[in-house]
Amino acid sequence: AIVRDGGHAFGMIHRLDLPSSGLILMGATYRGYYHLKWLLDTGRISREYVVLCHGWICPTLTEVDAPVHHISDKHAAQKTLTHQQRLGRSTVTEMGKPAQTFIRVLAHVRRGPWKLSLIICRIRTGRRHQIRTHLHHVGHPTVADGKYTRAQIFASDSRWCPRNFLHRQRLVCVD
Repeated sequence: AIVRDGGHAFGMIHRLDLPSSGLILMGATYRGYYHLKWLLDTGRISREYVVLCHGWICPTLTEVDAPVHHISDKHAAQKTLTHQQRLGRSTVTEMGKPAQTFIRVLAHVRRGPWKLSLIICRIRTGRRHQIRTHLHHVGHPTVADGKYTRAQIFASDSRWCPRNFLHRQRLVCVD
């Protein structure tokens, strides 16, 4: 059974970043696994997330189309990076892979001195930390994100939000 097969990720088609929450797609059989994987790889599965991020995002910002690059912790290039760059973060850079994140602003809110935006993100590609990287890139890091938010803001966020405020809320097969 695929649920016992580590070589096939126990049937999981994709993953979530560790501090995030939400729906995960799994195949119950090998045939189902490969069919779902094909749907995901060919862009026939839409993934939607609800995110609370810092700052008021302008409602006219509807898309971030910027290449995302991730250097794994084990890669030899890690030795050439500064400590800050070595934190296992992804970054927007020309040498990255194409990545598109679509944004819809739901609300602007205040919490004490902080301005926040509640948004829906839909991703066309699935790069590592894509939403977190893109939001950081446009100056609106995710609430309680220890990798992409300054330490002082992360400490403040953590007092009222125990995890990264990024939740996969919807998976839809599209024809």
